Amino acid sequence: DIYGWLNDGQKDIARRTKSLRKITAIDTTNNTQDYDLIAEIPDFMSIDRKGGVYMRIDGSSTNLRRLTHTTEDDLDITNPGWRNVSTGIPRRYFYDRVKKQISLFPKPNATNAGTDYLSISHFRYPKVVLAGTAASATSTTIVFPASSATVPAPSVEDDYYNNLYIEIFSATAGTGQTKKISDYTGSTVTANVTWTTTPTGTIVFGIIPEIAEDVHYAMVLFACSRAYEKAEEFTRANNYWTQYIDRVKLGKSDLEEEEDEMLMVRSYRDRDYSDPGRN
Repeated sequence: DIYGWLNDGQKDIARRTKSLRKITAIDTTNNTQDYDLIAEIPDFMSIDRKGGVYMRIDGSSTNLRRLTHTTEDDLDITNPGWRNVSTGIPRRYFYDRVKKQISLFPKPNATNAGTDYLSISHFRYPKVVLAGTAASATSTTIVFPASSATVPAPSVEDDYYNNLYIEIFSATAGTGQTKKISDYTGSTVTANVTWTTTPTGTIVFGIIPEIAEDVHYAMVLFACSRAYEKAEEFTRANNYWTQYIDRVKLGKSDLEEEEDEMLMVRSYRDRDYSDPGRN
């Protein structure tokens, strides 16, 4: 439960602060208007309109066009029957927040269809953090533990933990090191790390969350709120939730957010704990 709540908190913080930005290129297909961004970008959260959406015109790597944001209602007014318009060079896009789908107008023609033709600036969700007792380590690697009743399974996806930082909390040797993971092999749950001192003995480690350090503690507040809610101690749950919101607001002060997603301070009773992404 604690692992789950901490990671739910990290995800909720990233959604509220919109602090993790990324540019991802996806493929376009001839005569195809709609693109499922969750299928294309597994960590996708929402489009960053400030960063924009760009199209490689006729496949050129230098001729990039920034597409203009629009809405379905606007297209219905300005271009009646727009879904049946002939293919061409996309000029506009709209984003369906419910479906997590981007649609291009007009639909790409054959010369504007290909690998990585569409670049999208977007906010993303963080990688799931992991902590526990390592199975083993060498001077250049650490092997994560197998899953158990209390420890979640490490990702089996190659490169999943690449560029994240790992800290050694305790060990016979090597305690206190914080190093970057340069590569990760999912089949063997092995991370490549160049240690200053090779960790030995019982190696307790943790992967550092990607969200800003000044809101790391908010993950703990989120988990405490969930724990007291589960114990039906609602007053304490509400107190921790209020502290959580206050801490997240401090980490959000200079970050941009979409106009219709203003941060709202909600009491414990306003929350739907089954889906932190909805609050």
